[in-house]
Amino acid sequence: MGVLGKGGLLASASTVMWCPFGGAAIAQAGPTLPVAAQLPKSISPVSPSSATLPSAAPSPAVPGIAEIVVTAQRREESLKNVPISVQAITGDQLSRSGTFDTKNLGESIPTLNYAEGSSAGASGFALRGVQSIAQLSGIQPSTALVLDGVPVLRQNEFIQDLADIDRIEVLNGPQGTLFGKNSTAGVVNIVTKNPSNKFEGSLEAGATTDAEYLIRGIVNVPLSDSVEFRGAAFYRNQNPTVKNVFAGVPDIDGTRTYGFEGKLKFKLGERTSLLLSGSYGKITSSYAQYIPILPSSLPGFAQVLGLPLGRVTPRVNNDSPTIDRVRHWNVNAEINTEINDDISLVSISSYRNVSEDVIGDFDGLPTGGNIGSGLAPNPLNYQYLSYNPGFPRAPDSERYYSEEIRLNYNKGPIKAILGGFYQHARNTFTQYVPQVLGGSLVGASASQFFLSASPTDTLVHDETASVFGDVTLSLSDHIKIFGGARYTHETIDIDYARRDYLTPVGVGFDPVTGVISAAPIGGLAFYRKKAFNNVSGRAGIQWQPTHALNFYASYAHGYKGPGTAQSSNLSSADEAIVNPEIADSYEVGAKLRLFGNRLAIDTAAFYETIANIQESVVPPGTALVNQLINAGTLKTRGIESTFTFVPIKQITIDGGVVYDLADYHDFRYACNSVQTPGVGRCAADGTQNINGEQAVGAPKWKVTGNVTYANEFKFIPYNYYFKLGYVWVSSIQYNIGDDPLSREPAHGLLNASLGLKSDNGRWELQLYARNLTNKLYYSSLFTAPVLSRSFGWLPRDWHRYVGLNLKYRF
Repeated sequence: MGVLGKGGLLASASTVMWCPFGGAAIAQAGPTLPVAAQLPKSISPVSPSSATLPSAAPSPAVPGIAEIVVTAQRREESLKNVPISVQAITGDQLSRSGTFDTKNLGESIPTLNYAEGSSAGASGFALRGVQSIAQLSGIQPSTALVLDGVPVLRQNEFIQDLADIDRIEVLNGPQGTLFGKNSTAGVVNIVTKNPSNKFEGSLEAGATTDAEYLIRGIVNVPLSDSVEFRGAAFYRNQNPTVKNVFAGVPDIDGTRTYGFEGKLKFKLGERTSLLLSGSYGKITSSYAQYIPILPSSLPGFAQVLGLPLGRVTPRVNNDSPTIDRVRHWNVNAEINTEINDDISLVSISSYRNVSEDVIGDFDGLPTGGNIGSGLAPNPLNYQYLSYNPGFPRAPDSERYYSEEIRLNYNKGPIKAILGGFYQHARNTFTQYVPQVLGGSLVGASASQFFLSASPTDTLVHDETASVFGDVTLSLSDHIKIFGGARYTHETIDIDYARRDYLTPVGVGFDPVTGVISAAPIGGLAFYRKKAFNNVSGRAGIQWQPTHALNFYASYAHGYKGPGTAQSSNLSSADEAIVNPEIADSYEVGAKLRLFGNRLAIDTAAFYETIANIQESVVPPGTALVNQLINAGTLKTRGIESTFTFVPIKQITIDGGVVYDLADYHDFRYACNSVQTPGVGRCAADGTQNINGEQAVGAPKWKVTGNVTYANEFKFIPYNYYFKLGYVWVSSIQYNIGDDPLSREPAHGLLNASLGLKSDNGRWELQLYARNLTNKLYYSSLFTAPVLSRSFGWLPRDWHRYVGLNLKYRF
C-alpha cells in the first residue's frame, strides 16, 4: 500500500484515481480482473522479478483506470495490449482482503479454483476446469506455478504464505511456449518484492476470532550504492477449528507455519545486476484429515463412529493424530544484463529442496491402532481399521535444479525472445498404509483380524531440456501477428519395490511395536524408463483499431510432462509411467476501455482439448489406495468476462463471470457407489463410459463481485476504505464417475474488510470478516468403491470468522 498524502492518488485494484481528499495509493482488493491490479510500470524486459511502482496516472481531473503493466509474454507490456487472458493482483490487495496464503487465491481470481486433499501434495489449482490431482507423489501440475521466475515441480509447493508479494499474475490456457512445461491449464506467476535503494520496513500482527495469530516483519536496507538487501520473516499459528471428540488426540484443521526469505542485489555496472535470493519455510498442518459425511456400506460404521453424519457441524472421532509436515528451501541466482539498447539477457539458476510426510486416521474411526499402544478397543468387531505407524509414514522428498536463459530483442516492428531451459529432479517416496481387516473379509472367522500391508519404495529421476523462441511482428500501427515454438525432450525413470503382507495380528504382526515378523506373500519390483519429445507453441493475430480497443485470436499447443504411478496397488510395470498431457486450445478475446476510461471489460471465449488427462483414481475393488492414470480426453470450453467500473471518484465496482463446460471423453471407469451393474449407464462388467461427465474440480459457473468505497475523514488525519465482496460457484464434482456423493452443491461466500490508515502512512488498522453468512462448504469430497461412503476436506473459511490486523511502517 502506498503512503497517504494530501493531493495523492487513489489506486484501486483496477484503477488509479485522483483522490480529492488527499489520498492514498490504496490498491483495493478485488477479483483480480485483467484491469484490476496496480502493477509495476518499470520492469526488466526479460526478468519477471525486477519491479518498481508506477508513477504515471490518468488525468487528475476525472476518475479513470490506470494503465497496467505485466510480463505475461516475458517482457514489459500494458495489460490491455496483451493478446492473452490475464488477471493480476498485488500483494497489498491480498493482505487487504485477509488472504495470507495461496489457498484463497480462487476468491480473487475468477478462473482459478482450489481443491484440498489428503496432503499438501494432493491439493492444487484448477484453471478453466483443468485440474490434475494425485493423492500420492508422482504427478506434475497442469497449472504451472512460477515463483520468481522458477517453475516449481510438485503440488506440495503450491501452498505458500504470501509474506512479501509484489504481484501475482494468472495466465489462462496453455502457456507452453514461454513458461515451459506443465502449463496445459495455465500459469500462476508469483513475484516477490525486490530490494530497492530506500531504507524501509514494516511490522504486522494479527488475530482472528477462531484463534489464528500471525506476525510478520519486512526490512529493506541499501548496504551501499551498489548493494541492496531485502528480507522478510513470518509466523502464523491457526488453531484447529474441528473438534476431535476422542480424548487425548488433537483436534484437526489447524496450521502452524513459519519462514523467512532474503534477497541481495548487486549492481555490477551500468547495465548488469546480480540478484541472489533464498527462502525457507515449514508448514505443519492437520488439514489432511477427512470428515465423514455419509455412512459406509460396511455394517457398523455409524455405530462405531458414534457421531451424527451429514452436513452438520463437522466433528471427528479419531484415535490417531493427523499431521502433515512440509519443509522447503531454495537458493536462486538471477543475472540481468542489457547487451545493447535492443538486446537484453536474463539467466535464472535455482536449486529447490522439498520434503513432506503425513500421518492420519485413514479409517476415520476410534477403533484403529497406533504404534506404541496397539489396537484400540473394537467391541463391535468392525472389520476395516487403519493402523498408524507414526513417522515416517509417507516420506516424500524432492530435490531439483533448474536453469533458464532468455534473450530479449526489441527494435522497430519486431519483439522476439529466444531461450533455453533445463531441469533435473530426483524424487524419493515411501508409502506405508497398513490396514487391519476383519476375518470375514479374508475368509476366516469374524473374530480374527489380519494385517494387510504393502510397503512401497520408489526412486524417480526426471530430466527436461528445451529450447524456445517467440516473435511478435507489427504489420501496421493496428495489426500484429505473433507466434512461437518450444521443443522439449524429457526423460523419466522409476525404480519401484513393493512387499505384500497378509498375516494374523498378534502372530506375524506386533501392533504395539509395528514389527512384521511374517514373510511377504508377494510383491513387485521393476525399473522402467521412458523418453518423450514434444513441440508446443502458439500463433495468433491482434487488431487494435484504437488505443482503447484490443481484439485477438490465437491457437496454443501445450504440454505437461509425464507422471509416475507410485502407489502400492500397481499390477505391473506398464502402469508405472503415465503419458504426458497434450493440449490444443483456441481463444478469441476483446479488451475494451470505454466511457473515457471509466469502464474496462475483458472478455475471452475458449475451446480446449487435453489428451491423456492425468487423474488420481481409486481402482475398482480397492479401498483408499489411489492410482495415477491417463483418463482419456478432457474438453473445456466457455466464456470468461471481467469488468471494472468507476462511477465516481470514491467508488470502484468490479466483478467477473465465468462459464466453463469441462467434461471427459473416450474413457471407461468404474461405476459409482449408487449405480448397479447392468442398469442404465453402468454396464454388466461394473464400468461406465464417462463421456460428457463433469471434470473433477470444475464448476460450470463462477461469479465474483466487489464494491469498494474509499474516502478521508475531514477532521482527523486518517483515510479509510470499505470493501464488500461476494463469490459464488455452481456445483462441483470431485470424483471421476459422477458420483452424487462426491458432488459439492452450489454455494456463495460473502466477505468484507474495513481499513483505517494514518495520513502519513505509518499506521494501518484492518478489520476483516470471512464467510459472513456462515455457509458450510467442502473444498473436496471423495468416495471409495469398497467403503461406499462420502467424506470431505474443509477449507480454512468453512465457518465465519473475523480478523484484526495492525501494521506499522518505518
